[in-house]
Amino acid sequence: MKTQSWQTLKPAVYFLVKLILFYTMLIWLFWNYIGVSDPNGNYYFPVLDHFNALRMVLCFLLYPVQYLFQLLGYDTTIYFYEDLYRNGANIGAQGFFKLQVAFPCLGFKIMIAFTSLMLAYPGTKKWFFIPLGLLFIQCINMLRIIGIIICLLNRPADMTGPEVAELSHTYFNIAVYVFIGLYLYWWVKKYSRPAQSE
Repeated sequence: MKTQSWQTLKPAVYFLVKLILFYTMLIWLFWNYIGVSDPNGNYYFPVLDHFNALRMVLCFLLYPVQYLFQLLGYDTTIYFYEDLYRNGANIGAQGFFKLQVAFPCLGFKIMIAFTSLMLAYPGTKKWFFIPLGLLFIQCINMLRIIGIIICLLNRPADMTGPEVAELSHTYFNIAVYVFIGLYLYWWVKKYSRPAQSE
């Protein structure tokens, strides 16, 4: 009886152990990358200025948003703060809106959790579906930034800008968790394999 129940539990335990190991490793790598790429860090490598993941994600998010609002007739500008790691960047149109997009807004932890889930679960074509999922997460994030700006332009008189932005974090998290759940469900149904075949 014990052997049979262990055989039933073994795949779930194996998956959880792999998930914890992948998440721990990716978080450790990510924070070490931040440590060596931040100019204010103790171990800063200037060469990483040319491969700055934070700036790349900010550019991916903000330039399409700028283009969209310029099409709508707003003279939109993007400003990257000198201390990118603490302040990020802002996007604004003079007199209409100004939105700061800082480090916590970029969804790195959610992307790491998603990648860890995909790596831990047995299946195929991960080399394609992990980057695709990360791209979708950032597209949802881009929609969130557009939504915040629209709310800033049309917010009720009793709501402040920070309240609108705070509310967006909740909706962004819900949207991303729903997306990840549906995306993983679809991938598992289509591409999952027994653990021994991985």
